[in-house]
Amino acid sequence: MIHHRQLLKLAWRWLLRPDGLRARVLVARGVLGRLSWRLLCSAWRWLRRPDGFKAGVLTVGILFGLYLWGGNEFQWGLRAIDDRVVDWMFQWRDETPTAGRCVIVDIDDKSLAELGQWPWPRTVMAELLGKIAEGEPTMIGLDMVFAEPDRLSPRRFAEILERETGTKIDLPEDSLDNDVVLGDAIADG
Repeated sequence: MIHHRQLLKLAWRWLLRPDGLRARVLVARGVLGRLSWRLLCSAWRWLRRPDGFKAGVLTVGILFGLYLWGGNEFQWGLRAIDDRVVDWMFQWRDETPTAGRCVIVDIDDKSLAELGQWPWPRTVMAELLGKIAEGEPTMIGLDMVFAEPDRLSPRRFAEILERETGTKIDLPEDSLDNDVVLGDAIADG
């Protein structure tokens, strides 16, 4: 069974032989233009010994050429290669020691059963953030999207009631807007 490094060396030797037919055909056809045979041979000799940098340059060049050739149809392949390379990088790097004080607060089935369907009112989210902030964390990160207005906000309720029935409710100006409450909780956290 051939090891991947042996296969790489064989491929380099086959591709980069200065006396090979490929180099002579390229020069004879004028593809390499005004480069002299001596300059071409020295370039081939430089490339002949594979190392990580040269392999990287060759790989990037090939991928860039394929990208230019394939356009948008090739981008899915680049994404797959990029994902694989990132996976390898994380596998090869050393583990980063942590203080062990990282806590992830997740919304699970028990929470949904207790507090109701998602999305929860912004006031509930503000309460939860307040409880988390009581622990004096260094940082709080939120990975959620609030794409729609809070359906349980008093101002939202007044707008819907007026639109559907024509009945106008006079709410005090300082009445709660749940989005503002959540924004204040995030700012205070």
